[in-house]
Amino acid sequence: MSTPVDRLNQLIKELKTTPEEFSKKIKMDVTPVLSKKQQLSFPMINAIVTAYKNVNPDWITFGTGNAIIKTRERVSHKQREKKLDIQVAERLQKLRKSHGWSVADFAKLTGLSSSGYFGIEQARTSVSIHKLVTFCKVLKVSYAYLIDGEDTSVDYYKKIIADKDVEIKLLREKAFLYDQIVSLTQKKGD
Repeated sequence: MSTPVDRLNQLIKELKTTPEEFSKKIKMDVTPVLSKKQQLSFPMINAIVTAYKNVNPDWITFGTGNAIIKTRERVSHKQREKKLDIQVAERLQKLRKSHGWSVADFAKLTGLSSSGYFGIEQARTSVSIHKLVTFCKVLKVSYAYLIDGEDTSVDYYKKIIADKDVEIKLLREKAFLYDQIVSLTQKKGD
């Protein structure tokens, strides 16, 4: 699965432009995103689809559909926002439940009223960038995870490393046993 940064690089190539020209046209510097010092943000996605009317925001954000869309395939801004609200709401609910928090507990932790947070979790209310940042801090997840489901948190990578360490240990044990079997087989043959 490609990342938003991979898709941004691909888009710049498909548009037959340079990162500098692309940055100039969208009136935002894409260099920090391309060098993975910053994440692709909603304001940048909005700037891209505003400057390049034929770019599919769902493709940049989620990797769905084609990078370039035909005029009749365009989805309204409100439809894109609603889809994003639903996806973020599903992730928020899953994370909140995984921590064992009620709606009221989580709302209190984030400084919202229960009904205010519940509206977000039910995708009846759009989430502001400020609220997303607050949710990320409380849930200890990355912004990228809430937006597109890509877990880029330190804990996620620590878990991957731990899993790989276990795999390496098992492979070493298998190699040791294999060497023992070969050694015993050779001794029997002598």
